[in-house]
Amino acid sequence: MTDTFDRNSDPPLRIAIPAALQHIALSAVTLIFARIVANAAGADEAQVTQYLALTMVAMGVGTLLQAWGRFGIGSGYLLLSHPTILYVPIAIEAVKLGGLGAVAGMMIVAGLTEMLLSRMLQRIKRFVPTEIIGLVILLLGIALGMEGVRLLLGDGGVSTPGTWAWLPGVGALITIVGVSVWGNAAWRRIPVLTGVAVGFLLGLTLHLSLGESAMHMPVPRWVTVSWPTVRPSFHAVLIPGVIVAALSCFVRGLADLTAAEQLDTPNWKRNNFRVMAAGTLADGLATTLAGVLGVIGMNTYSGSVGLCSASGVRSRRVGILAGLGWIVLSIVPGAAGLVAAIPIEVLGAACLFSATFTIRIGAAMIAQRLLDAKRTFAVGCALVLGLLYGATTAQGSILGRLIGSHASPLMVGMMAALVLNFGLRWGGSRAASIRWNPTEGARPLQEFMDRAGRTWGARLELMTRAGRFLEEFSTAAPALVHSGPVSIVARFDEVSLRIKLDWQGEPPATRVVDPDDPTLHSLAMLLMRHWSDRFNSSTRDTGQQTLDVMFDDS
Repeated sequence: MTDTFDRNSDPPLRIAIPAALQHIALSAVTLIFARIVANAAGADEAQVTQYLALTMVAMGVGTLLQAWGRFGIGSGYLLLSHPTILYVPIAIEAVKLGGLGAVAGMMIVAGLTEMLLSRMLQRIKRFVPTEIIGLVILLLGIALGMEGVRLLLGDGGVSTPGTWAWLPGVGALITIVGVSVWGNAAWRRIPVLTGVAVGFLLGLTLHLSLGESAMHMPVPRWVTVSWPTVRPSFHAVLIPGVIVAALSCFVRGLADLTAAEQLDTPNWKRNNFRVMAAGTLADGLATTLAGVLGVIGMNTYSGSVGLCSASGVRSRRVGILAGLGWIVLSIVPGAAGLVAAIPIEVLGAACLFSATFTIRIGAAMIAQRLLDAKRTFAVGCALVLGLLYGATTAQGSILGRLIGSHASPLMVGMMAALVLNFGLRWGGSRAASIRWNPTEGARPLQEFMDRAGRTWGARLELMTRAGRFLEEFSTAAPALVHSGPVSIVARFDEVSLRIKLDWQGEPPATRVVDPDDPTLHSLAMLLMRHWSDRFNSSTRDTGQQTLDVMFDDS
């Protein structure tokens, strides 16, 4: 079994350094998006390498800010920063208006927008419930996996020339899976690094033995990083699109941070919004810095979460080393070109492997919530719209014409989920009530809690505890209730569930269910206290009994 290292642990350098290197290797695939923007601006090879080097600086600083976790800046999680595809469409539009200077200006606006949203998180959190975050993580995993498959098969528009270019990617994937499944504890911590190294060496061997026609290996350009390269410019016509992209990155950041928190927290129940605010603030700072440097904006990298899940190494120390590693690579002459020389098919294999764990986290997050018809429709419809857009936009479908061709499946699915959740949440109540007679048995009480939990989108475990409490109460109720029904009111506020029961009769602590068998009542009371967190009873002069029960969900 592989040892795990949580966020606050300090793994030895013999473990931390390889872990940091494989996170660097995995996130290197996202330099493609920076390359796309630079190519759209008509940059030559030297300028592209320079652009990549500055992007690596932004990646490094963004990763350090996220791992910092002090004074309200950064979550403290191992969550790398990367140039995101969500900014590519608006960046290409900016290039057409004002070149890379316009891209820089718009990224500054995007970063400031995300920083502002991070300060408003407490106000807007009710519009981004856990199931929506789980959906975003699921869509992220699917998008990452599909991109990995495209790159692995040379179908991503940036494939490596050569008749045998697919072989290093396949070799890398086989190595990654083999190491993660059959390797010993030490090797299972670095499956991606091992696979990328094997894929690179295989590509280099094919290039040297069979020549350029079999496998093209780009020659690293020895360019020293310099700054500034552009002057930021601002165009009002682009600001609406930039704000939408920044909102998309903000929600994606929440999703990645939630996944990282869930992975690092045993028996996770809900977000720590102080950590979420600090993490999204760091993400906004990274994008602002990217704009100042003149490159495309940053976002948290979902692949980091999948890799942490696969390797068991989640220490922020690894994040600090990875951030420093990106900065060192950016300033070492030729390092940016060397990273760019890794065959894209090899990076695709790493993406595909990491995506499978991201998908698992998102699906589990959705599955742990009880969903009513409205919430089920919002999640399901948003998922379908996102996948449909990705599948049909190239064919000029109605959906593609309505939304435009510069969005992404992730952005479409996420925005659809937010809009549907906002529209369908009206008319819902955070309270539910029922009048129940002891002769009806426990079934109506269990059905009542199930309906309420689905309406609220509460966690299955919380509602199960409440249902079992009411089941035990139904056992004791025939001897406690003298006349009339029991009034039951349940209220849920995302932090706790409160159930208030009123009836005419005896208090629960003073009478047994069966005078000949006091054990039954004692057992019922014991189990009621077991399933609840706080338990208070009171009696009025009229003989009305009140039982006030709290179930913490934190």
